[in-house]
Amino acid sequence: MTVAIMSVAPLQAAPAPDPTTVRFLYQTCKDETAANGQRFCLGYILGVGQLMAVNADYGDNFALCSKPKGTVPTGREMIQAFVSWAEKHPESWSQRNVYGVALALRENWPCPTTTTTVSEASP
Repeated sequence: MTVAIMSVAPLQAAPAPDPTTVRFLYQTCKDETAANGQRFCLGYILGVGQLMAVNADYGDNFALCSKPKGTVPTGREMIQAFVSWAEKHPESWSQRNVYGVALALRENWPCPTTTTTVSEASP
């Protein structure tokens, strides 16, 4: 006689991933790229990137600077920059995704640093 024993312990579902993290956006971008349908990934990264491009005109630290001035990298270029950055920085996967995108875009399209000399700062 064979006796089947069943556990009465409830099955626990894996916790839902936090959609505000670098890890979530990275995985979403990888999944959407594999399926050839970047929707959320493209919209999110392109939105952050376009805001950063506009900020470059105002000398904002939250900016990306592409050449020629006033141009914006393509969505595909921005996605690739973010995915590459995320793969190099797994220690940042728990950070907010907006910070990860900003850091990735600034790394790929840095703005020239401006320095103020003492004579320029003095009246």
